Amino acid sequence: MSSPTAAPDWKHRVQAARTRMLFSHVPVAAPMGGALAVLMLAYVHHLHPVALTPWSLAWALCTLTVECLAGAHAVMYLRSRRRQAPAWRRRLLYFTGATGFVWSLLVWAVPVSEHLELRATLVGLALGVAACGAFMFTADRLLARLFFLPIGTSLALYCAHYPDARGLFGLVVVIGFMGVFWMSAERSHRRIGELLRLRFESEHLAQLRAAALDEARQLGQAKDMFLATMSHEMRTPLHGILGLSSMMQRDSRDAATHEQLTLIRSAGTHLLGVINDVLDLSRCQAGRLVLHKAPVDLHALVREVIALGQAQADQTSAPPTLSCTMAPDVPQWVDTDAHRLRQVLINLVGNAIKFTPGGQVSVTVARTHGQAALADVPLTFSVSDTGIGIPPSELTRIFDPFHQVHHPALAPQGTGLGLSIAQRIAQAMGGTLACKSQLGRGSTFTLSVRVALAPAQTTSQAATAQAKGAAEDAPRVPQEGAHVLLVEDNPINAIVARATLEQLGLTVSGCENGREALDWLSSHHADLVLMDCLMPEMNGLDATRQIRAREQQAPGLRPLPIIALTASTESRDRMACVEAGMDDVLGKPFTSEELADVIARHLPQRQRRDADSTVLS
Repeated sequence: MSSPTAAPDWKHRVQAARTRMLFSHVPVAAPMGGALAVLMLAYVHHLHPVALTPWSLAWALCTLTVECLAGAHAVMYLRSRRRQAPAWRRRLLYFTGATGFVWSLLVWAVPVSEHLELRATLVGLALGVAACGAFMFTADRLLARLFFLPIGTSLALYCAHYPDARGLFGLVVVIGFMGVFWMSAERSHRRIGELLRLRFESEHLAQLRAAALDEARQLGQAKDMFLATMSHEMRTPLHGILGLSSMMQRDSRDAATHEQLTLIRSAGTHLLGVINDVLDLSRCQAGRLVLHKAPVDLHALVREVIALGQAQADQTSAPPTLSCTMAPDVPQWVDTDAHRLRQVLINLVGNAIKFTPGGQVSVTVARTHGQAALADVPLTFSVSDTGIGIPPSELTRIFDPFHQVHHPALAPQGTGLGLSIAQRIAQAMGGTLACKSQLGRGSTFTLSVRVALAPAQTTSQAATAQAKGAAEDAPRVPQEGAHVLLVEDNPINAIVARATLEQLGLTVSGCENGREALDWLSSHHADLVLMDCLMPEMNGLDATRQIRAREQQAPGLRPLPIIALTASTESRDRMACVEAGMDDVLGKPFTSEELADVIARHLPQRQRRDADSTVLS
């Protein structure tokens, strides 16, 4: 089979389809033709016994033989696996011509010249056979003409043989039928050819479409794999850069050095934001943006956004004034994706602050009235500023990826992906994000979404969990003296993690891959394992599976807490860590506070476990 993208040979494909159509009729039509010849001769003999002569019997036998051979040939074709061979069509032409020839001898082989009614019957029967053959071979004008042309010519000569009015009438009728058959064969041949070509072109287009979709799917998978790999490869050294600069900044006593390290951390944080934006854009474009809905305190979320915006504004040379207005009918607890909603609002507030030096930025949350269902609440989040505004020519492109509004007073900042991602998140949430602006007077971005009211039971549970979390806002410190096994193949990341762990008062042992970790745990104890996922020789997932398998073989042994260290942000990779048996996942780059928090969650007790209980052999 040829490739879908190859240029098809329509002529040969149409011809092969014609041949298949013709052969499909022959196995039924050929036996019927032979039976018709025998029945016709028996009927004529019944009416005129003298008509049964050796010539008529020879004609019937010859006709029956040709029809049977044509039928057998068609059956052989239908059973063959090499139907494309040109010999099949060539032999079909021979059998068709032979069949038309033997039927053309009908009026000459049966001696009924003295009986006008029988002569008319034979002529009519021959014309009927010619018409049936022309219809059967209508897909191919050559075969149709090969069949009815000998019959028509023979009948014309037969009628002309009788120089009377009846013979002349028969001649005119036969010639008229031949003309009609000829034109019908031409028209049918052309129309069937057009239909077959259209069918093949449609099939070819469908193959091209399927091939294009498959190629697009493969390209999408390759792009996702490339982005995931590049994200991992960039996050891993970035974790070392941010970690080392943080350590040096903490130990630095020189103001100039401290400022330079601050710039390094700022650049690294900006690079991390670029990586996150590119990954988010890729997920949005691929339709893989998954929303995780849960009960959330909407009022607290908006206050958090304002607080983060105020912290950003305080770092500018001319901080704008921030204000927030929450309509009284806006529900406090709603069911939505808090992370994505916060991401959109932080982006809008951050942009407003960036382009409003010394002005005002206001956030308004209102409930749109006239909703159809009480449980479905339409909300609008408006972020307005009195900044530089957006030119009308830029408004149509404001949500395009990598597009930034240029202003002579402000240097370009960011990647130009924030608004594009925010709009796609709004669409994924079933809402819209729109912008109105006047140059020199400010802009207003309006996020319109529908959220569900959180059920009373889950609202109560979420409030309890929030109160519990508020009581634990103080940084948790892991138990001092606990023994942590650090499994990390990147030497810089290992140095950063070890220094942070030791600063927390923990004892640290190190391994460079999963195989070394298994060997170490066979003869040593640990209270917790920090396991990198991608390592040479044996990765962290396989090592964790073997650790869990050893624990199952030792009844009563308390499972060893294993924390995954991964630079991947894909949910499927994090789920793979959990499925492998890891207790938690810590994404790179992480801060010392995040590391201390995750360790404290899994080492909450001050007493140290018995050393012998953590040795895996």
